[in-house]
Amino acid sequence: DIQSKFLRVLQQGEVRPLGSSEVRKVDVRIIAAGNINLQELVNSGQFRQDLFYRLNVLPVKLPPLRERKGDIAILANHFLQKLTEKYQRQIKGFEPDTVAFLEAYFWPGNVRELENIVERLVILCQNHLEYIPSTLLPVEIRPDVPAGEHLGTPSPGAERETDPGGIKSKLDAYEKTLLLEALVSSDWNQSAAARELKTTEHYVRNKMKKFALKRPG
Repeated sequence: DIQSKFLRVLQQGEVRPLGSSEVRKVDVRIIAAGNINLQELVNSGQFRQDLFYRLNVLPVKLPPLRERKGDIAILANHFLQKLTEKYQRQIKGFEPDTVAFLEAYFWPGNVRELENIVERLVILCQNHLEYIPSTLLPVEIRPDVPAGEHLGTPSPGAERETDPGGIKSKLDAYEKTLLLEALVSSDWNQSAAARELKTTEHYVRNKMKKFALKRPG
């Protein structure tokens, strides 16, 4: 029924507002996008053939992000610029191995997943860092092994990881990640985040202060 009404808009340029008997003329340009094969739905009877041909005037096939490796760094830097402004951070870019891991990832969630990952990195990146290290990437993008084993080159932070503060830094980063995920999933409700982490609100508040975590906006 919805397809039939939509077809009328395309064919006759008319709409009838809900609850009204008056027909109004409209002059619009339609840009439609989808992640399914409409031709297959037409063949199976789930999508109107006449509507399909009305929409299929100038088709553009956009490959998934995993097939456009050259776009990943461009998009990541675009999102970085937008999100550093949102969170008021002074981050200049990504470390080279961070970009390499992003380009090697499969990206099942396409561009939206990339934007979410960049937002996570901006939030987690420590204030004194100008470039985002690969150690902040989630495990699905950067498995928990030294970056050099994947890329064939030493990780820029490999030497630093042998110093006495290396383990503590990793633990802090892990703790900050867990806390951030709990806060985001609970819409920054400290009580709910504490329940999810099975700890106290006092602990959550102290850690938020320690890691400089604040609700965006």
